[in-house]
Amino acid sequence: RRTTSGEAGAGTLRGWEGLDEAIAAMPDTTLLIFLDATLPDSNPMLRLLGKAAEIHALPTPTGENLARWIKAAVEQKGSSISPSAIGSMTDMVGGDLWSLDNELEKLSLYAAGERIEESHVNQLVNQAREGNIFAAVDAMIDGKQSLALSLLYQLREDGKEAPFIISMVERQLRLLALARDCIDQGIPPREVGSRLGTNSQFVVRKTLEQARRHSWADIMWRYQRLLEADLAIKRGRLEPHLAMELLAADQANMGRS
Repeated sequence: RRTTSGEAGAGTLRGWEGLDEAIAAMPDTTLLIFLDATLPDSNPMLRLLGKAAEIHALPTPTGENLARWIKAAVEQKGSSISPSAIGSMTDMVGGDLWSLDNELEKLSLYAAGERIEESHVNQLVNQAREGNIFAAVDAMIDGKQSLALSLLYQLREDGKEAPFIISMVERQLRLLALARDCIDQGIPPREVGSRLGTNSQFVVRKTLEQARRHSWADIMWRYQRLLEADLAIKRGRLEPHLAMELLAADQANMGRS
């Protein structure tokens, strides 16, 4: 059984007296989770829990510690990495150790035993980060809510703001509308690229496949929801990150219907 508690609080133990005895009486199958910011050793709740549990501090590495973590992780994968590449990794990915490990795994395979250089990071990691926005929008339209929200979170971690995400959703909806119009008019696929403003046959094929699954009513509904999210942010009715999560959920739910 999993139990989640709110913030422990830094000043007083109001309502928490006897917690150590309650924890001691819990069955071994109970997983009790507290969510809070960084706590000093003098925090009364932390001191109380110390009587009933083992406490291990696992701070996320930063600065030189993060650089050493990256170097060690690469060496464990049988490769090496230059100092400039380490700097690029921390700039692009930040301190998310799970994401860093995934990117380092790809870089190690790509380098094939050679040292990972800054050019490798710029080529592989930056492309993957930029590709996340297109994958997120596609996930929204294709009804993949969990994937859309996960990619949206990653975009936020990468520093992408709501106006940028809204502009990319609008771009894809515009392509979807143009492709739907081409289908309705019976325009040959070889001519659709010029209508969409792209020379990529992959983009043409993928957009046509999406457009065949969506009616004009669906596309217009999506435009309306996008406009509402944009206005909610600009008028201060919704915090940008929340507005984006609601938009992603709405778009994805429509994609499943």
